[in-house]
Amino acid sequence: MTGDFMYQLHATAVPLPHEDATQVLQAVAINTANIGPNNPKNSQVSVLLTALVVAGPGQLALHHDAPLPHLAPDMALVRTVAVAINPVDAKMLDYSPAVGAIHGYDFAGVVVGLGSEAPGHLSIGDRVAGAVHGNNSLEPCVGAFAQYVGATAELLLKIPDGMAFEEASTLGIGLATAGLVLFRELEIPVRIEDLIVRAADAKISPNAAPSGAWVLVSGGSTATGTRAIQMLKL
Repeated sequence: MTGDFMYQLHATAVPLPHEDATQVLQAVAINTANIGPNNPKNSQVSVLLTALVVAGPGQLALHHDAPLPHLAPDMALVRTVAVAINPVDAKMLDYSPAVGAIHGYDFAGVVVGLGSEAPGHLSIGDRVAGAVHGNNSLEPCVGAFAQYVGATAELLLKIPDGMAFEEASTLGIGLATAGLVLFRELEIPVRIEDLIVRAADAKISPNAAPSGAWVLVSGGSTATGTRAIQMLKL
């Protein structure tokens, strides 16, 4: 089960005051321009953000001095609007706390910065959802429970116009888990391109009889289970 409970960031953090947002965008532009093979982090502009930071086993602390995530070439910077709470958030915090790291996995928000190698289908201003590895000692500045999230751009999902940020924030880990189970562990032979075509065909012929093998989804009413069922229906 994942993403069954949602938590929207405190109103003082979202939306940001205009002057704070402008400062962040300026820092992204300057920091990205200063990154090079022989000078990766020199002359970086520091911007302090509000975030929930791991303070110890089972403990989080609200910090107002968290650093802005570094925007690598393959990453996107997302202004967080909503996040989802997963069982993994509590379990990892209890049994494997990375003190000083930003916590949180699932999020949704608006793209405000793109690395030089980000995929072409993403643009500044896109509404997106995704998941990151929060509570991570190797990347302590990356976590969902912060005003801004640095995420791998290729793994972001564009949110449909009719879907709210709160709903979209629950997609990340549940969808990724279902995808790994179905297409990696069970090795269901299908390509993403085939799923897109089938989804389009289903809209044309919604009453078409199902074909192919049957799959039993145990726990189909959970967040991950419902996503697995939806993917199998494609």
